[in-house]
Amino acid sequence: MIRLLVVLASISLAAAACESTPKTGDSTPAQSTVAQPSTPSEMAPTLDGRSFLVQVTDPTGAVEPDTLRFANGMFDSIECTQYGFTPTKYEVSIKDGAMEFVATASSDKEGVMNWKGTVTGNKISGQYEWVKEGQATATATFKGSDVEMRGSAPAASR
Repeated sequence: MIRLLVVLASISLAAAACESTPKTGDSTPAQSTVAQPSTPSEMAPTLDGRSFLVQVTDPTGAVEPDTLRFANGMFDSIECTQYGFTPTKYEVSIKDGAMEFVATASSDKEGVMNWKGTVTGNKISGQYEWVKEGQATATATFKGSDVEMRGSAPAASR
């Protein structure tokens, strides 16, 4: 009985494979269900695996350090986690050879932070707008550099 099931399963798999193969004289190519980029330039840009040490300048001119992380399609401001902001999805586009990103982080108690920035080489700069009910929208700027470029030596050995 088991041998019969194995034979039937093999025949079924072979039939399915044949159905996706163009027949002789058929000018329609087989359709693939998974699209794969053929060149690196067709792959979606990403900042995943990078962290940046930045200096954030708030509307009063006060400067505070922060670390911005990009991992697994998520953006995170280390300093903002203490206020309930959690990692959020980010989007990247390429403009004039630089990577531009946007992300919207939210906190149940502290509102929403709309981040946008530009990464050129190992440098990052940008701004965020913090929108919280009952207070004026606050805009701050940030700039800094990559904690450690992917593929480079660890910071301690430089």
